[in-house]
Amino acid sequence: MVSEAENLTKVIMESAGVARKPEPLRFTGNVADNWERFIMEFDIFVETLPAGTTERQKAMMLLNLAGQEAMLKEKSFVYAPEQPAVAAEGDNPARAEIPAESRYEVQTLKDKFQQLCDPQPQAADACSPQPPPPCASSPSLQPTPANASSALSPSSPMSTFRQQPQQQTHGIFLKFRTAFAEGKIYH
Repeated sequence: MVSEAENLTKVIMESAGVARKPEPLRFTGNVADNWERFIMEFDIFVETLPAGTTERQKAMMLLNLAGQEAMLKEKSFVYAPEQPAVAAEGDNPARAEIPAESRYEVQTLKDKFQQLCDPQPQAADACSPQPPPPCASSPSLQPTPANASSALSPSSPMSTFRQQPQQQTHGIFLKFRTAFAEGKIYH
């Protein structure tokens, strides 16, 4: 009898003649970009599989092709258990049954690896660099007992002048980051 591993190997080998298999997922450098490239190539590869390929086989193929490091990281994933349906009660609306997450579902694995490789911040600006305080980049302008009287106060015109380029740069960065996240800019 043919084992599932042998069957999976056969499916991969049959597909290898049709499409190039993706390189293993790298967890060095820009991991978010590495993930995007890997999953794009994986999706193309999966499209070339025979029609009878099961969801479980595709999920195991994702892990196999992602490589040994990805397989080790998958072992740390926490899969949500099934959540039974809940009837409406008072102000609480009814909720349909939510099936359990499984390592044998491609979309579940994609979601878990997406969270691992490109975690989204809780707050909109959690990853945004904050502009440094006025004079922070110039140690000679920091107030010290010797130059405290000549140090710029936060309300001085010179301090405002120095903050404006930093704030403009920060604003441009936020616009660029938003456009990139919305897919309007490609790398």
